[in-house]
Amino acid sequence: MDTVKEIMDAPIVEGWHVLPDGRSVTLGDYARLGSDVVLGSYVRLGDGVVLGDGARLGDDVRLGDGVVLGDGVVLGDDARLGCGVRLGSDARLGCGARLGNDVWLGSNVKLGDNVELGNDVELGNDVELGNDVELGNYVTLCDGVRLGSGARLGDDVKLSLCQ
Repeated sequence: MDTVKEIMDAPIVEGWHVLPDGRSVTLGDYARLGSDVVLGSYVRLGDGVVLGDGARLGDDVRLGDGVVLGDGVVLGDDARLGCGVRLGSDARLGCGARLGNDVWLGSNVKLGDNVELGNDVELGNDVELGNDVELGNYVTLCDGVRLGSGARLGDDVKLSLCQ
């Protein structure tokens, strides 16, 4: 499992900390990693990033400054999260996920592959999005909302299951 000390003690090659198993990682200032965190290769963590216990990040993942991931979060390969993103516990993001700045995801959220979320998006608990879904800026999906693959929502949309 990866720790800040283990990463910071690794030799630096072309700006990357190269771990003994060959994975390359870059940590921003004040990054904090919980216990049992696993990072893929070519992972970049911005300043002040916090990863909860048991977080799993695939290869080529980029996290902007101030990102906070809850316990048990899993990010697929090639995920990109903007600054100030917050993911609740046990969130799962598929490969190629793109999240803008100041996005908030509740617990047990599941996003398929190639999902794109604009800035200031808020998804409640237990929300599920299929593959290739796009949400504009300032979109809110309340607890339990599910959108199938290929769904597209513009800016300033709010969807709720309750009246």
